[in-house]
Amino acid sequence: MSIIGHQRIIQFFDNAILNGQLAQAYCFVGPEQVGKRTLARYLAIQLLNINEKQLGTHPDFYYLTREENEKTGKLRKDISISQARLLKERVSSKSWLGGYRVIIIDEAELLNKESANALLKVLEDRKEKIVFFLLTTDELALLPTIRSRCQTFYLSLLAEQEMTIGLIEAGFDSKVVAEVIPLAWGRVGRAISLLSDEENRQKYLQERKWWEEIVKLPFYQRLKKADYLLKDKEDGAEKEKFARIIPVWQMLWRDVLLAKTKKENIAHSILAEKSNFTVSETLRFIDLLTNTQIMLRQNVNPKLLVEEAMLNAR
Repeated sequence: MSIIGHQRIIQFFDNAILNGQLAQAYCFVGPEQVGKRTLARYLAIQLLNINEKQLGTHPDFYYLTREENEKTGKLRKDISISQARLLKERVSSKSWLGGYRVIIIDEAELLNKESANALLKVLEDRKEKIVFFLLTTDELALLPTIRSRCQTFYLSLLAEQEMTIGLIEAGFDSKVVAEVIPLAWGRVGRAISLLSDEENRQKYLQERKWWEEIVKLPFYQRLKKADYLLKDKEDGAEKEKFARIIPVWQMLWRDVLLAKTKKENIAHSILAEKSNFTVSETLRFIDLLTNTQIMLRQNVNPKLLVEEAMLNAR
């Protein structure tokens, strides 16, 4: 299993493992898709002395994240107390194979009050050869008492050159990598997702070009250009098509927001330059798209929703 980027952190852990100087708990902090989960899994593989395929079924490995709500099919909003209690039971037993035990807690900021307190009790009961990796986008959302028991590492966005070299070495086509890098926002996970899904990548590129062409047009011309969303006369087809395209629009306008605020090292954005939106107006438009998704699920006429989006876009 190879890792793209974060080599200083890997070197730290290589030395700590070699010298037997591991702490009980570590917190990896960074944006989504920056590589936190991949890094934690890589370290689990090293500690358990296995290969990647064996990790998911290894008796001394435990991965904790939000569960799916059986009724809705969606992820629950937090990590529950019942999950934390199950973790406590696993930790209280001995290692199956006599070596390390590794626990990864993904989206640790979503521990609720009860599950966070249960985890704290687990961390307070120090045991040998057990290592926790807490992954989070916001360490301040964790209990201060949990943070104080973790060594924290911040995973930064990757430089484009570093990511390009790593992805090509991983076997991805160099031309496609060059196309994807500007869309990845320095996040290797996002880059791999786009590289692995050509249909999604092409859809994103097509919609970006479409917005770059229409954003300066008058409302009636924008509306005419949006006809492609409303041409399908099959029952429910217009709604389904619009439902599939809204998340792509949200991603595009998030790009615009990031370019305007310059908070991330994303590539130059033509759409951001062409748009007359201020930062606050861009936020409002993203919120409008989110509300559009909700109304579409409530069977509001897709044509009315398209018209509203085109009226507010500029």
